Amino acid sequence: NGFTCYVVYQAVAKAGHKPVFIDVAEGSLDFDERQLAKACSNHELKALVIQNTLGLPQNTKPTEEICKKNNIVIIEDLAHSFGAVYPDGRETGTAGDFTMLSFSQDKPMDVVAGGALISRRSIQPANSVPKVSLKQRIINRLYPLFTIIIRATYPFGLGRFIHYGLKKLHLLATPMSDNITQPYQINKIAANLLLKRLNNSESELKHRRQIAGIYSKNLPEEI
Repeated sequence: NGFTCYVVYQAVAKAGHKPVFIDVAEGSLDFDERQLAKACSNHELKALVIQNTLGLPQNTKPTEEICKKNNIVIIEDLAHSFGAVYPDGRETGTAGDFTMLSFSQDKPMDVVAGGALISRRSIQPANSVPKVSLKQRIINRLYPLFTIIIRATYPFGLGRFIHYGLKKLHLLATPMSDNITQPYQINKIAANLLLKRLNNSESELKHRRQIAGIYSKNLPEEI
């Protein structure tokens, strides 16, 4: 998707492949079959990431037909759209060969950090998956407390200094890291929090649709 996050581009590049951007369709935040067909004619595409930006599902049926015709693997990125439904009635995450889930602090399924991959193809599982370091687990666990303090003290001018100090000391968990080289286990506390998020996913999606509506209403039609 031409309108995407840096980390998606970086993941493709780090895997040794060439990222190709497909422009978004007019009046949409995602590409449509015309943009995809154009990209297929200009590039030798091997895989396609469907993003469903801001939780608004795109029409995947024409996309699937083009991918099947051109032997392109479909990867669904549910960072924004977990629990949403495509126009044909299917739930997001059920159309692709692979489904990516994000549990980062700025996503609907927020447990501060982490994610998961669902594969519908035969892949070799890792023999052993290490735990995240104790230091990082403590930093992740303190993140909600730190952000409450920062937000509460920002109106008095103190919050910005606390925010700056925690970032300088590397004590504030960040949503992206270039240092991750392998899968890690999700700890029990994060897993329990994730289950609570899953049970509350509909209200989270409703909230994000409202935010998307605000952008749609206030952004100029032409930039």
